[in-house]
Amino acid sequence: MESFDTDKDGTWSEQEWTLYKANQKLESELRKQRKQGLMAWAALVAMFIFTAMLFTPWVTIDRLDSLASMSDLFYVAQAGIVGAYVGVSTWMNGR
Repeated sequence: MESFDTDKDGTWSEQEWTLYKANQKLESELRKQRKQGLMAWAALVAMFIFTAMLFTPWVTIDRLDSLASMSDLFYVAQAGIVGAYVGVSTWMNGR
């Protein structure tokens, strides 16, 4: 916090407070973007793990039939998360 006291007089001027608030807002936005990116990566990894588990010997044809409707919804939901993140990120970078 001392780095925002540009004239090193021990008190913050209005300009120094404005700089500090702008920095806090930027850091908050970056944390939010990082968490959204992690959420998208987690969704993508979950899709890959779920797909890989379907090909293991523990999952029989009977289980696949019962998982069919749930897996469709799972893939649509996960792809929606990934697609929304990529789309919004691209749109925000293009502005």
